[in-house]
Amino acid sequence: MAAEDLILQGNAYGHTQETAQGTYLKLVATSSVDGKNNASIAELMLASAKGEPLPRNSWRVHSTSSVASGTTSGSNVLDDNPNSYWSSATDARYPHQIVIDMGSHNSFSQLRYLPRQDQGQAGNIKGYQVYSSHSLNGPWSLLADGEFSADNQVKVTSLKPVDAGTPPVAVIRGKTEANAGEQIVLDASASSDPQGAALSFAWEASPKLDFTYDGPRIAFTAPELADDTRYRFTLSLSNGKQSTLKTHEMLIKAKAGSGSCKPQWQAHGTYVAKDQVQWKGRQYEARWWTQGSEPGTPAFTGPDGSGKVWRDLGPCNSEGEKPAVKPPVASIDGPGQAKAGATVVLDAKGSSDPAGLPLSYRWNVNPSVDFQAAGTSMKFVAPKTAQDVTYRITLSLGNGHHSVTREHSVTVKAESAACQGPWSAQGTYVAKDRVSHNGRFYIARWWVKGSEPGNPAFTGPDGSGKVWLDAGTCN
Repeated sequence: MAAEDLILQGNAYGHTQETAQGTYLKLVATSSVDGKNNASIAELMLASAKGEPLPRNSWRVHSTSSVASGTTSGSNVLDDNPNSYWSSATDARYPHQIVIDMGSHNSFSQLRYLPRQDQGQAGNIKGYQVYSSHSLNGPWSLLADGEFSADNQVKVTSLKPVDAGTPPVAVIRGKTEANAGEQIVLDASASSDPQGAALSFAWEASPKLDFTYDGPRIAFTAPELADDTRYRFTLSLSNGKQSTLKTHEMLIKAKAGSGSCKPQWQAHGTYVAKDQVQWKGRQYEARWWTQGSEPGTPAFTGPDGSGKVWRDLGPCNSEGEKPAVKPPVASIDGPGQAKAGATVVLDAKGSSDPAGLPLSYRWNVNPSVDFQAAGTSMKFVAPKTAQDVTYRITLSLGNGHHSVTREHSVTVKAESAACQGPWSAQGTYVAKDRVSHNGRFYIARWWVKGSEPGNPAFTGPDGSGKVWLDAGTCN
């Protein structure tokens, strides 16, 4: 029996136009029918709004989160054989995922999943999320989020982009160049949220810089530096559900006369306005075109308004000294929160080196979670958790002389458990008994009867002396 024989070619469908599109398809399995860790797939297909399967001749499996030993490779989900299958590794835990490269842009409306046919319901996927994208690097559009039925029949789910809301819009206003000692203000008060939600502002500077913080605004004094230095200011703007990162670059000019010596003046050289040279231990800046006029000579050197071609910038560190190698500037772009099972993609393409030196990238995640990294990009699947967990992703960026680090936090939202064991006013409960009431879980600290959980008189945190502990929400 071919895989197509297990698909019903119906004619009555609610949609007449395709509802989804993409070049890459990703199925994320978030739970299993039997409650165990294994996931398996015999066949995966896409179908049009009319129920017609899309040709899979050019399709290939790009990646799987894991694979069991033996003949259970990811390519089995595309081989038209319902008796072969892909299976996750025995030691791998949920969520699992498989990414398919369709080879070209496709439009479609349905996903069809055939479970493994030889082991009852072992490995059958229950909770799932389906994504599509035009690029492996994203962004990925969520097309479906639900649960498959507990049997071995072909599963069909409709695909349509899920509206997750619009992220806030970040706007930063301020100078892009400043002199040492100058008072600087960066202002993001023009930022907005399309839904009208309240916004929170978090600022970072790289290299590190002391600044005063007042919500949408930061203020600081441009530091006195030996060399011109480019600073990158990053604003993390959140509306409580989604966040946006915005960067603003500013070049802070070195204090006159305190930098490393510029190239030595040459008598036969030609110089134009703002060219800088060093001569006899001092630095000079040309006001206009000049040739053969020796800097430092009273006939050619004077303060502003003197009508002389050279401006004296003061002593420099040493004649002919090479400028110090500056550290690179690290930048990470990506979401600030994610749902369990979603693939989180972070991008450090905005990182740079002042001297254009080649950069090395090293990624780390704490708490530990499996991730894939390739140069400027890293990604991981947000784990399923019982409570909200914030993962701190650290990028170590090196240019062969200096190494800087940059952190980015992603909060993975917990999935609320189903409400079970409802509280009864006539019930008797002892220490560690767990009940649900009004959409929340509660845990008894000692024997109790008739005291309503959630009532402030009987409910409080550890150390409150109250019988009920609030253990969070449930569905």
